[in-house]
Amino acid sequence: GTLPKASFAFYLTQDSLYLRQYSKVLAALASRAPTVAVTQNMARAADMTLVVEGALHEGFLSSLSELSAEERRRTEPSPTCAAYTDYQQSRLAFSPYEVAFAAALPCYTIYAEVGRYILSITQGAELDANPYKAWVQTYGGQDFEDATARAVAALDELAAGTTPAVREEMLRAFRQSARFEWMFWDSAYRQEQWPISV
Repeated sequence: GTLPKASFAFYLTQDSLYLRQYSKVLAALASRAPTVAVTQNMARAADMTLVVEGALHEGFLSSLSELSAEERRRTEPSPTCAAYTDYQQSRLAFSPYEVAFAAALPCYTIYAEVGRYILSITQGAELDANPYKAWVQTYGGQDFEDATARAVAALDELAAGTTPAVREEMLRAFRQSARFEWMFWDSAYRQEQWPISV
């Protein structure tokens, strides 16, 4: 609960922009999935991204942000947010399906790990007093853990069925998205802006 509210509001605004694009990536992965189970999981994930996470963000932003809902919708993605969504969309457009899937996975695994960790060290009255309690419970909760486990299992299955060269490309894509996750959180903390306006 020690994160500055202005940084959290900036993060939520940028994450809302990110999630709009990420949900499209998940929907595209659902439409191209090799099995019905993966199609169902990715379609459910795209829906959860828009509905559950979107509602969580709006709930916080309505009280934390100095911007109106309309102003938030018109907000431009930060340089890191734009680079991250562009990277995921480029993997979707120009890489094998397995690689695009791997590029989408760190958003699951890192959020689940962070949520689980914060929940493990913040319990009882301390959690109740945490202004970010709903965020912690969402990403540290069982529903998100289950969704993450399904996505990881699907990725493992995809990796097992492809070539060593594609598996290497999958690993590179996963690592790159993991780097973008760190950069995204750091950029939100710093409230990153474009260096020039055009």
